[in-house]
Amino acid sequence: MNKKMMVVSAHAADWCTRAGGTIRRMIEEGWEAYVLALTFGEHGESGAYWKANPDSSFEACKVCRKQEAECAAASLGIKSIEFCDYGDYPLEMHEKEIRSLTKKILDYRPSVILTHWICDPVNLDHEVTGKAVISAVNAAGMTGAVPGARPMSFLISFSLKQPCPIPSSASLKWTPISI
Repeated sequence: MNKKMMVVSAHAADWCTRAGGTIRRMIEEGWEAYVLALTFGEHGESGAYWKANPDSSFEACKVCRKQEAECAAASLGIKSIEFCDYGDYPLEMHEKEIRSLTKKILDYRPSVILTHWICDPVNLDHEVTGKAVISAVNAAGMTGAVPGARPMSFLISFSLKQPCPIPSSASLKWTPISI
């Protein structure tokens, strides 16, 4: 098994607040991480930015969010982070976006994909992201989903009863969050 992990995040900072400790631990264990942020979170995830910069623009907010996410990624040892700029609140993932996500999965060929849960009544952008990832993963297993690409299979699994000890890297999770 290759040690490549893909993290698909609805907004620029979701991945570090929800999975930063896991990502850091896996990197310490020799994994390579690639983060894909579907949006910058400029509409609904940037309250502090808009409070401090009420006369700013969406473009300026995106630049700030990108810099914050890149600094957070560097602090965890993530070497690759990409932003799709699909727009948030609402995030809409249609055929074009899901095909693009499928291609990114097939190009990177991760053995693990981390993303949002598919049932999030509080933040529908997270739910849309989780469902889009499942659609893209299913398509990635089909010959012809991306012409010329070799399909790949995934086992989708999650257990609420799985023990999850808090690793020594837990404190490192707070570094990118505080940036």
